[in-house]
Amino acid sequence: MSYSVKKMGGRRRASTTQGDVSEMSPTGSDSSVYSDKKKQTHLRCERQRREAINSGYSDLKELVPQTASAMGCKTTNAAILFRACDYMHQLTSEVKANEKDIQQLNAQGCWLSR
Repeated sequence: MSYSVKKMGGRRRASTTQGDVSEMSPTGSDSSVYSDKKKQTHLRCERQRREAINSGYSDLKELVPQTASAMGCKTTNAAILFRACDYMHQLTSEVKANEKDIQQLNAQGCWLSR
């Protein structure tokens, strides 16, 4: 069986010559059944991976403020990631400022009493 590699859309795909088609038919050998099963397993795993990534983007979009689409346009995944990074930096700055305020209050002896 001979293969040639073609680059399509940034990905390499193996293609077979016309004479090789009979070797890969479902009614052929056990190896073709194995490769068909392997291909189906790969396709299923790849679909599950894409679904998990898309689900993660949806969750992140809901958690991060200001990722609502403007004027009905879909927010891109890149925009969601950039806004999530900005939001994380903002939260980190707020935590540091709050910790500084707490230290200053503790230094002044201002404790909350119950």
